[in-house]
Amino acid sequence: MSLLNFDTHVATEQFLNTLASYCFQPHIVKPTRTTDHSATLVDHIYFNSTEHYAISGNILYHITDYLPNFLNNN
Repeated sequence: MSLLNFDTHVATEQFLNTLASYCFQPHIVKPTRTTDHSATLVDHIYFNSTEHYAISGNILYHITDYLPNFLNNN
């Protein structure tokens, strides 16, 4: 399930459409902050290279409710 919902906020929709028009793709689409009652996408990583293969994700770390994330491009 993706947390990117284009129907919720006009400014958010315009921002994401602008990024997409320049070929930026979101690479963090899973929640980066989780609690017992919520999950929120706090961090955003966008990448626009068609020449490189990118691997991204969250690092599971149970000491805090915030999950660090990464992007590795080859």
